Amino acid sequence: MFAVVMLTLLFAVAPVSSSAINLTWIFLLVFSGWVFFSRRYVTYQLERSVEIRTALTALMATFLLGLVLMIVMKLYWSEPVRGVSFEATALVAATVSLVFATCWTANEQHKKTLSAGLFVASLLALAQGYGYMFTGHAGPTNPVNWGAGMALMVCVALSLVINQGSKNESPWLTVLGVLAFSLAIFVAGRRGAFFAILWCGVVGSYFFIRNFSLTRQTTRRLLVLPTVLVVVSLIALVAKDHLAAPLNRVIVAASEARAMAGGESDRALALRSSVGSRFHMLELGLEAGSASPWVGVGADGLARVVKRAELDVQAPLFHLHNEYLQAWVAYGVAGLLASLCFPVGLVVAGFLLRRAAPAPACAMAGLGLVHFFNGLSNVNTFHNYYGTVFAVCVALPFLTFVQKATGKCSEVD
Repeated sequence: MFAVVMLTLLFAVAPVSSSAINLTWIFLLVFSGWVFFSRRYVTYQLERSVEIRTALTALMATFLLGLVLMIVMKLYWSEPVRGVSFEATALVAATVSLVFATCWTANEQHKKTLSAGLFVASLLALAQGYGYMFTGHAGPTNPVNWGAGMALMVCVALSLVINQGSKNESPWLTVLGVLAFSLAIFVAGRRGAFFAILWCGVVGSYFFIRNFSLTRQTTRRLLVLPTVLVVVSLIALVAKDHLAAPLNRVIVAASEARAMAGGESDRALALRSSVGSRFHMLELGLEAGSASPWVGVGADGLARVVKRAELDVQAPLFHLHNEYLQAWVAYGVAGLLASLCFPVGLVVAGFLLRRAAPAPACAMAGLGLVHFFNGLSNVNTFHNYYGTVFAVCVALPFLTFVQKATGKCSEVD
């Protein structure tokens, strides 16, 4: 229990501290190693354990494929292999998830502890999102990368809403946590992370309708929805002017896209806009990638494409702001496949887990889809903060998943 509490305390501060998320990952690795190697720990024969093991083994295999493909292409271009830190960390995270699923037996208290930690994290995320948008308050990373990380965290929070084991357990804390994370993403105006809000709405509604029954407990739970609506309404009334800012960002992006599509805007002016600059990087990327579609142009060739885009846009870009375009331009088809291994692997794992472990299945599928959509507008794996949040979120779903045990217990060998 001490280890779960420590993990929770560190993870709770992650939205405002890069050091906290790094320490969370290190502590998670140490704890999973202790769980795996300790002969004193007791595990159980779990219902559908074969399905869970198969799903997580498939996840590890897919992540391994992504890592190997990226290493091969870097060796082909005689580049340092150390540039695969995201892929290697993700593979370790999938391994940690398998360790927790097979060697760890969580209980209700573990789940409640992480729920409380995520609720605190969501409130800090809301404060940080406000700081990014309105006060210029520096955060643990840049706002776009930060929003992508919060979108991953909301998937873990949503899985705890679904994993409501005890009939008498109140979903208030986890529901409010999901709401606060969603508001944080919205307030910060990170459009690339908005898919996470849609995912929470659709999946949350599905599980609510599927599990709906008019018992005394569920009747009390129905009070959560109107309460949440009242809270949102009060926030909207108090922060009416501030909430207009994120909406204006969406409206401006839509108008920029229409102008680019219709050729209505001045090209020099359009290149300096958020949407216009991304369209330009897409054009340059497609032009460079089509010259060498199978093996790409390597990191040096990619750097030249980015430099040209920076000169045209007259702003520092660092990358092509599209995960899959950048991978294809740099390393061809193999690079593109490597980058797709991570969202595809998570979605496949979520599909395989849908009956054996619905809550972790929701987390895995959500992480895969959110990671994919985040990557359409930014290269988040370029930043260490996002990579660490991604690893922690992949490793967490089975840490607090309360599973039904059958048969006798046995010591871990």
